[in-house]
Amino acid sequence: MMKIFTFIFLILSSFELLSQIPDISTRWEAVTIDRNWDQYRMEELDNEEYFQYDFSSIISNQIRLKGDPWSTYIGVFGPKNRRIDFHLTASKSSKKTYNVIGKSRLGKNIRDLKGEITLKYAVKTGWEANVMIFEYKLQEPGDKEGDGKFVGLGSLAFLIRDGKPKMFWAESGDFREFNNIFVGTWDRFNSDVSRECMFAFNPSGTHMKLPFRDYLYKEFEEGDECKCYFEFKDELKQYGWEEYDDSDNYKTNWWEK
Repeated sequence: MMKIFTFIFLILSSFELLSQIPDISTRWEAVTIDRNWDQYRMEELDNEEYFQYDFSSIISNQIRLKGDPWSTYIGVFGPKNRRIDFHLTASKSSKKTYNVIGKSRLGKNIRDLKGEITLKYAVKTGWEANVMIFEYKLQEPGDKEGDGKFVGLGSLAFLIRDGKPKMFWAESGDFREFNNIFVGTWDRFNSDVSRECMFAFNPSGTHMKLPFRDYLYKEFEEGDECKCYFEFKDELKQYGWEEYDDSDNYKTNWWEK
C-alpha cells in the first residue's frame, strides 16, 4: 500500500511541476527544437556529463568587463509588448541548479529579483555549437501590491573550450535563436493575472528577434538579399521604446541607480 501511495505522490508532483511551465514556453521549445533538429543535425548529449560544467558566466554573460551593461536583457511584457529590462547574475548551487539574483525594470518600476535556473537537457549539433535548455523562476520580493514571478523556459548556445563552457556567438547569426533566450510569463502572486514575457540580450537588430513576435518588426525592404536585420515598427515606441535603437547595442547601468 505504501508503494502505491508513493507512486501516486510522484505522479502528482510531476504533474504539478509540468503545470508550472507556461504554454507559450512549451510551444517555443517544441517549435524551436523540432524546427531546427534536422537543419542543425541535432543529437542528444549526456546530460550528466554536461551538467557538471558551470554555465553561470554565460547566463550572466560575464564575458567582457566587470559590470558590463551588455549583460542586461531586453524584452517585451504583456499584450502591448511594453519594454522590460533585466539584469541577472547567476551562481551555480548544485549540479544542475543556479541561484539567480538581479533586477527588472518595467517603465519606472524597478524590482529586485531572486530565483533559480534549472538545467533540463543539452543537445549537440553538426557544428561547434551545443544547446542547453533550462527552466527559470524569478520572484519579486512580494512586499508590494502587484508583485509576482517570472517563469518559463530558456536556452543557451555554447561550446566547450579548455574544459570550460563558452558562449557561442556567430556573426553569421547561426544558433541566434538559442542565444540566451527567455520565454515565459509573469504571474501575479495570489492571482490569476498572467502576462506573456520574453527577453534576450537584444530583441532586434541583425539576426536578432523575439519568438512569436514577428508582427512587431518592419517588413524587409525590396531588394534586401539578407533579410536578417529586424527593426521594430514605429508604433511600438509609445510602450517604453522611445529611446531604443535597433542598430545600437549601447546599454546603461540602470540597475545601479
